[in-house]
Amino acid sequence: MVKAGWRGKRVFGDDTVVAYARWLVRRRWLVVGLSIVLALGLASGMRFLSFSTDYRVFFSDKNPQLTAFEELQNIYTKDDNLLIAIKPAEGDLFTAETLTALAAFTEAAWQTPFSTRVDSLTNFQHSAAVGDDMFVADLVDPDAGLDAN
Repeated sequence: MVKAGWRGKRVFGDDTVVAYARWLVRRRWLVVGLSIVLALGLASGMRFLSFSTDYRVFFSDKNPQLTAFEELQNIYTKDDNLLIAIKPAEGDLFTAETLTALAAFTEAAWQTPFSTRVDSLTNFQHSAAVGDDMFVADLVDPDAGLDAN
């Protein structure tokens, strides 16, 4: 069967597309079943997918820039970060009791081995500009009396 395409012109592949569509309709349950089996087969391989945040996966072990960078880290420091989120069991974070506990935790965190920087609300520096002047102060004023008593 030859049909005219858009504007009366015969379009290449019309017969093939029509035959394929008829085959799909006649064997729809076979297509649905095969599609489900294919999707499950592909999904089963997802367990082998992983995401690495290590930049070393992009370089060989003999890469001179990577070797130089690792030597630099051995001499100076390695930049690894740890985030600890603290939420009070109830109430607001900005109470004297919670901020006192956070200040004590911050001081204890400074005592952990190899720590070079500890940031928290109780030691965070807040910057503000007024006109041409720049003011830097603690976000939580230690003189404001964080004592919970």
